[in-house]
Amino acid sequence: MNTHTGANNGQKKVNYQYEHGDQGPFRVMVELIDTQDGRVKINKLSLACTLRKMPLYKTHVTEMKQVGRNKLMVYFNNYQIANRLTTDEHLKDKNYRAYIPRHLVSVTGVIAGVPLDISAEEIMDELECEYPVMAVYRMNRHVNGKKEPTMRLSVTFRAAKLPEHVRIFCCSVGVRAFYRKTVLCQNCLRYNHLTANCKSKRRCENCSRAHDRQEEYNECRQPQRCLYCRTAHKTTDFNCPERTRQNNVQAIMARTSLTAIEAVEQFPIQTRNYYEALVDRAQEPTPAESFASMTAGKYKARFAPPPRPRKRTGVTETSVNIADQVVVMQEKKKKTDGECETNGVALFNKYKVTEAEKWKNQLRQAAKQQQERNDGMNDLQPTPSTSVAGASNQEDFSRFVTNMIGEDELLRVLNDVNYDVGVFSETWTRPGEEASRAYRISGYHQILTARPDGYGGVGVYVQMKYNYQQISVTVQSDQIQIVAVKVLRLDVVIVGVYVAPSVPSNVFEAELNSIIAQLERFNRIIIAGDFNCHHYSWGNNYCDRKGTILMDAINASNLIVMNDGSKTFIPIDTTKQATAIDLTICSAGLYSQTDWKTIPKSVGRSEHLLIEASLITSDKDPRPIFVNHQRIAKEVASWNADDIQSLDDFKNKVKQCVDSNKKVSRHTPKAWWSDRVEVAWKEKMEAVKRFRNCSTIENAIEVKKCSATFTRLKNEGIKKQIEELAESVDPQTSSKILWSKIARISGKRNKRRVNNPIQEDERLGEEFLDVHVGQNDVDIEVPISYGPVCRYNLMDADKWSKILASKNSKSAPSGDMITYGMLKQIKPEVRDVIIEHINRMFVSGTLTYHLKEIKIVAIPKPGRDQSTVQGKRPIALIPTITKITNTAVLEKIQNHLQERCILPELSFGFRRNVSTSTCLNYVVNAIKQNKRAGFITAVTFIDLTNAYNAVKTDTLEETMQELLFPSEVIIWVTSFLKNRKIAMKVGEKTLTRIVSNGLPQGDVMSPSLFNVYTTKLHTIYDEDTILVQFADDFALIVRAKSIEALNQKMQIHLTNFTSKAKDLNLEINPNKTKIILFHGGTQPLNIKVDNTVIEKVNSHRYLGLYIDRFLGFGGHIRIMKEKIQERLKMLKVISSIRSGGHPQTMILLYNALVRSCVEYGSSTVNNTSTTNRKTIQTALNACLRKVTGCSKTTPLNSLLAVASQEPWDIRSEYIACKELAKNVAYRNPIYEQLQEIEDYEGDSEKLTYQEKQYLEHRNIFNTISPVRTVVVDPASAEVTINMSVGAVFKKQNTNPRVMKQMVLGLLNGKYKTRCKIYTDASNLDGTCGIGIFLEFSNRRISLELEHQTSIMTAELLAIKVAADEVRAHQARDAVIFTDSLSSCMLLDHSQRHSERSEIADEIIRTCQEWNVDIQWIPSHIDIKGNDLADELAKHGAQHGELFEHPVLLKDAYLRLMKIKQEKVNNWYKDYANEKGRKFAEIQPEFKEKPWYYNLPLNNVETRTLNRLITGHDYSKYWLHKMKLKDSPICDFCNEMETAEHLVLHCKRYSQIRKQYDYDGKYQNSKQLFEAKDVNILRDVFQTVNEYFPIKTNRTKATADRPDELIGYPAY
Repeated sequence: MNTHTGANNGQKKVNYQYEHGDQGPFRVMVELIDTQDGRVKINKLSLACTLRKMPLYKTHVTEMKQVGRNKLMVYFNNYQIANRLTTDEHLKDKNYRAYIPRHLVSVTGVIAGVPLDISAEEIMDELECEYPVMAVYRMNRHVNGKKEPTMRLSVTFRAAKLPEHVRIFCCSVGVRAFYRKTVLCQNCLRYNHLTANCKSKRRCENCSRAHDRQEEYNECRQPQRCLYCRTAHKTTDFNCPERTRQNNVQAIMARTSLTAIEAVEQFPIQTRNYYEALVDRAQEPTPAESFASMTAGKYKARFAPPPRPRKRTGVTETSVNIADQVVVMQEKKKKTDGECETNGVALFNKYKVTEAEKWKNQLRQAAKQQQERNDGMNDLQPTPSTSVAGASNQEDFSRFVTNMIGEDELLRVLNDVNYDVGVFSETWTRPGEEASRAYRISGYHQILTARPDGYGGVGVYVQMKYNYQQISVTVQSDQIQIVAVKVLRLDVVIVGVYVAPSVPSNVFEAELNSIIAQLERFNRIIIAGDFNCHHYSWGNNYCDRKGTILMDAINASNLIVMNDGSKTFIPIDTTKQATAIDLTICSAGLYSQTDWKTIPKSVGRSEHLLIEASLITSDKDPRPIFVNHQRIAKEVASWNADDIQSLDDFKNKVKQCVDSNKKVSRHTPKAWWSDRVEVAWKEKMEAVKRFRNCSTIENAIEVKKCSATFTRLKNEGIKKQIEELAESVDPQTSSKILWSKIARISGKRNKRRVNNPIQEDERLGEEFLDVHVGQNDVDIEVPISYGPVCRYNLMDADKWSKILASKNSKSAPSGDMITYGMLKQIKPEVRDVIIEHINRMFVSGTLTYHLKEIKIVAIPKPGRDQSTVQGKRPIALIPTITKITNTAVLEKIQNHLQERCILPELSFGFRRNVSTSTCLNYVVNAIKQNKRAGFITAVTFIDLTNAYNAVKTDTLEETMQELLFPSEVIIWVTSFLKNRKIAMKVGEKTLTRIVSNGLPQGDVMSPSLFNVYTTKLHTIYDEDTILVQFADDFALIVRAKSIEALNQKMQIHLTNFTSKAKDLNLEINPNKTKIILFHGGTQPLNIKVDNTVIEKVNSHRYLGLYIDRFLGFGGHIRIMKEKIQERLKMLKVISSIRSGGHPQTMILLYNALVRSCVEYGSSTVNNTSTTNRKTIQTALNACLRKVTGCSKTTPLNSLLAVASQEPWDIRSEYIACKELAKNVAYRNPIYEQLQEIEDYEGDSEKLTYQEKQYLEHRNIFNTISPVRTVVVDPASAEVTINMSVGAVFKKQNTNPRVMKQMVLGLLNGKYKTRCKIYTDASNLDGTCGIGIFLEFSNRRISLELEHQTSIMTAELLAIKVAADEVRAHQARDAVIFTDSLSSCMLLDHSQRHSERSEIADEIIRTCQEWNVDIQWIPSHIDIKGNDLADELAKHGAQHGELFEHPVLLKDAYLRLMKIKQEKVNNWYKDYANEKGRKFAEIQPEFKEKPWYYNLPLNNVETRTLNRLITGHDYSKYWLHKMKLKDSPICDFCNEMETAEHLVLHCKRYSQIRKQYDYDGKYQNSKQLFEAKDVNILRDVFQTVNEYFPIKTNRTKATADRPDELIGYPAY
């Protein structure tokens, strides 16, 4: 930013600069330095000539406008070039000064309600916004001639548009635009200047003319006439269209950074149409077809005047924002039988009209032509084909399809003929939104490019069955757009081109030669485009300069024009001549294989014809192959040890089995079509066949029985699939995968496919492997076998079963086709063969070679160009046997890491008891703590390039040896990683690599091994610096007292990190690494990595959450809301499945699809404002209404109670508290942060959400028993814990006398000589007591527990007290008897694992030290010691001494759950005081299960009853409230027509009600629904269904009913 002195007034003007992220065009003001007292004026051509001679600006100036008497505005397409002009000394030598005024880079808003005692400077310091704040001023108003301050502030933002909200003192405050008042001069009647400053002649307010005498201005008798619209009203009339236009100009200037002249251009003056009298009013278009709805532009929301005329070949024309020309190119396929199929390419261009005033007549003409085309469409279609085609885009494509031509016209062009590629010219695509949904066409990939000003543009659409690669073709001029894609299977490059008519000939020639040169390397090219040039060769009547240039370039290259001379542009206006300006050009080698023709069809109001071309090819569509997994599972389950004697036998048998069960199909099999459904379907078909042969009553009954059986099994299968879908979904599941699963359930094919050119292009495949895997890297020093490396087996049957149980049966297999599902079906004898092979490999330290063959699949990276290598990432499909073995090895790795505390505390990834939420909360807490301490914090989010693939195996091996890993584990890891085979299928060929470095992405060991590999990076740490890691995501948190110190510290530590990373062969990607400064100012940071400046951003996506610099999470909330809307669509699809849309099933799906998505990171996101949290609740409510069938008017408490879903605020608080309890129990880094605020008494608004919850519930958290990590020595003696009394039996099925005799046998036999201690616990009215009876000393202990716990924890505490007594009395070889089997199981599990609670650890240690056994005995079987302990426990609960004790983690969960239930119930009852009383009377308490849980009601019945029971339905009463009915009164009874009135009292339907038992028994709906009789509920539904059947067709039975109620789904 710099200053300079103005040319005329000597004022200093501040010159601002454009920044990265600003949107173009980039405008610069230019004025003369010396105007010689106004005698010299600035000249546009003179300045243009000056800039033209400067090479730097030659190609970057796009436009130039006069904006004042001595000012020009120059438009640039590059912000750096625009900034350069403002400091260019050569320009100053030419007497010009360039600068960027503030209003071009800023926008001003108003904040209301700011008290006068808060200064503007204070607001400036505390204001938090996504955009930098440039200035804050308090606004004044004039009162009695004096200025008085108001409670409004004027805030100037460094942005192109206003933010919706800002945060001040942690409060969200709305920002509205600062509208300047529209000023009309009372002297000259012109706008935008005051009367005091007017220098023009006076005009009459009445007639708008000048008068000779002064008196005539006051007593004008001329007719009223407006100066602007020439109609009969005064110019000062506030209803004048010109005033409305001026108001809109001010409004757009307030919202954007447009200048006055640019704003006026958006709303041109609408002149009068003198031909209006000739228009037939009866045929005028409806408002939905209005010109405004068709030409609504970026700033044309309120007005839609005709666009400004543009010059073209001497004729003034106006571009209307719709599609027009279509060129279609077909491609013929060779077939053996002589038939041909067609493929092709199409091109659409823009529709042109000469006079925008004639749009109404043209619209009628286009509609007439469209009807004629539709009538004759079948006669114009080519032979059945697969072809390449295209369609036109406009600024809002979806509105174009809906409002202009309807969906069927455009989609018919593409889908009816099934074109394969579409080329779109002059699309008017919005810059930056080329990949948005607005321009999507179903079944096609979209590749679009836009012009910076929103005009022009071109795009190519490729059918999804083809993979394509986008070809980079660059042009310098903004007036030419080009898109090039290579359709891989067809081996053809399709190029779409649009050349604006205003392109100069010399620029056109240079760009054309450049394009041809860039395409020379391709042999098969098809170019389709609107070149806007004329030549005799392709059918024009004259030749222009650009036509000659194009023809010379084609003749000089290997290209041929395919046009046959037909006209492609046939205007409706008879004053224009038809031309051929739309060309199709192909390579010379393709010309003999192509056909070209125009089709007498167009799209919308287009005056261009479709052009269709054909290309002969031998390509055949591959048919999908499906595998019958159910049949394979049956065969695998039948194999025995005679069939499988080795792992190789099993592998070969699986391959043969899979090959024999493959089949080719054109249809996607439905997921629910099981063997039972198949049998039922065949039986149904046989029954139908028998009935057709012999139509008897018996056969008809048999058909109905078989049909009912088939329908029942089908519905059961669909319901089961929906439940499995709910179980298989997690918060990170992509929408693409979810839609695919839903499509399989619903039976609808999912046509959308992600482009994957790597599957077909060998060169891309090799490049992909080079980038993500590396070159061949064979380690010849790896031994064939290490020999015996250990003396124990890795795998046994129990571990095998445990690992398989945790795996997904449908996980994708590797090349050997073995899946987890198959291994779950094999017999024990076959399992033992495989386990033996695994153990043999582990003992020898060497994997079998085929178990190291890894299949690589390229999957998409979200938000990347899918046609490039960078748009994909590899996933490794490892052999299933290897994955099971590596899972067992991983357990040993993790045990070693945990027992020795090897990993740094702040390495959160893939470790026990920490998660992404833990990492996110730690980062947010650290930032807030720094802010409370007065520090400025910056976080650098470090991105490592290809991190897993960069791991060096030798370095990893050395690190593991330094960390003292067992040698057998190191050898196994090394053997697995070195010399492994990588294979990826590309087309019909398989590309392979032999690699020895890198960690395969997809292996269970890789994340933990990466954590081990990067431990040395965590040596970067000091008091002001923290390094946080989650897998390969690193965050460097640095704090300081000033920006300068922060910049210095961050640079030092980042340089240190970079150096250490390079030692590990890891490289930082400076372009993806971002830094956020958590500070309200706009100070820059200059942090570099390898001389590249790290970009400072306001928001960044970290571990799935969008963190902004104010920790407001507003951006994340918006994205989450969009995700909820997307998943709401899924709920709508599934709810339409009649058998699967039951609310009980839908709630499971809602929990999986929606609630889990919102719950992820909720403890971090809840740092947002209350308004944002309410936004989430509103989005969830929409989903719940779809799930339950409730209406929009249903009160919130009734809606949530019907769905049994707690309010989001309360549930998110419960989730945060559970996470806190876990953090406290496991003493992770979050716990250490929370200890610092234990005595905090400051402002709670400065705390994070998690810290607030900790302080609120610390009485619970402080009682949690910590979980200890101990080293389990296999050689040490285990505590004897007996969980039986000699025989296995079920207590409830065994005679107490028998159990007593078994216990007495133990007491008088095995434990006769040992000291006996009996323990028990009791819970009386929520108070727990424990009793201990020491038989050897006759000591009796009764204690009351301080905290409420579960009975199992109380029993465990009783055992602990008994163990303490053993230590105190030194009673060696004692036996503790307990009747709590769950406590015994917990202790037995704890002594075999390294993690155990402090209570369990102390019991186990005491028992080991004093050789104490623990024996379970049944309760209440008349054992004296046990009964005495029971009495002591009951006495302790009532009168015992208070016992201080910790509680287990699950007890803390139970207490938090109880608090949550109390809050929900209180909220439910409080809300019912205002709304939702009716349902609250029927269900006074908020229940965990909905009222219809497990009731035998179907989907429609439940949804209808939900509306009736909540009292919000589609009765006349509620339709009146929705303003859909004029009156809420029943026409027959003269009472309010509510559902209760209709169901119970209405005289009109009394005869229908008499058919059912409930008639006359209930006075109101409360009594009716409180009965909860399923039969009565069904009768109610049947009654309503007879009132208003669930049909949309009007029948005789409904002929006398109100039209408004027909079609409503049973109320």
